[in-house]
Amino acid sequence: MHKKRITDNAERYLCDRYKVGDFNTEELIEFYEELRRDNPGFHFLVTIDNLNQAEYTSMHARLTHDLDAFDARDVSKFPEICFEDGEHIGYLLTQDEFFVRKRNFLRLAEKAKEGNFLEKNLRLSEGFEGFIEGNKDLVNITDETLLILKVPVEKPCQLIGAFANGYFSGDLNPFENYMLAKHMKEHFDYELFGIGASFIVFIRNRILDVEKRQVLVDLLFKMYWNEYGENYWDEEGEKPVDEFTFREFLDQTIQNNSLLVLRYTE
Repeated sequence: MHKKRITDNAERYLCDRYKVGDFNTEELIEFYEELRRDNPGFHFLVTIDNLNQAEYTSMHARLTHDLDAFDARDVSKFPEICFEDGEHIGYLLTQDEFFVRKRNFLRLAEKAKEGNFLEKNLRLSEGFEGFIEGNKDLVNITDETLLILKVPVEKPCQLIGAFANGYFSGDLNPFENYMLAKHMKEHFDYELFGIGASFIVFIRNRILDVEKRQVLVDLLFKMYWNEYGENYWDEEGEKPVDEFTFREFLDQTIQNNSLLVLRYTE
């Protein structure tokens, strides 16, 4: 596994990050856990799939929701590198300015309705194969090279604000992803592990008992299985995935895997 720490300023991230490559899933999780142990006061977010697209939609999410909006009081706290000829450059650039993006995101996220992620009527008919393969082994859906963001937030769900994604109308938006991550932590002790252009991934802190596992299966079933449920076709488009098979796959994934890969896009 190759890894490199990156500390230069970047408008799209506003935080240190690690570039990793040539990894398998176990190595990635091990490095992630190492970072969590060695860096109190920070949480870590893995970019999962299609980084270029995820960066593009994250930029639009920031603009749409004014996540980088600041005022004169904020400017007084910005470092000198953010100014040219005495004037602020007009956009956020450094880690010292991350507090602005974090504050703006949380102000909006805290207004979000509990369980809003269940209202989007997500479908897996086009992304079912990736959903299945990603849960079999994460590297089946990841980019060959990933970034792991080192973010100064108090809770894992707040990581969404550092790489806000969910831009298109049929997707879970950043605040629905936030509520999903918050719910997964509070009810099942799964923490946000990563997000990409299509997938959001959680890592469990403990193995769920049978009853709790069933509650999680029911939740995921509500997220994905709707009136179009019978149209979940395999990659050859030859046979539907029935309700029992889908529930069984969810149950086995939760029981056997430390990671849970979900699709947040339509």
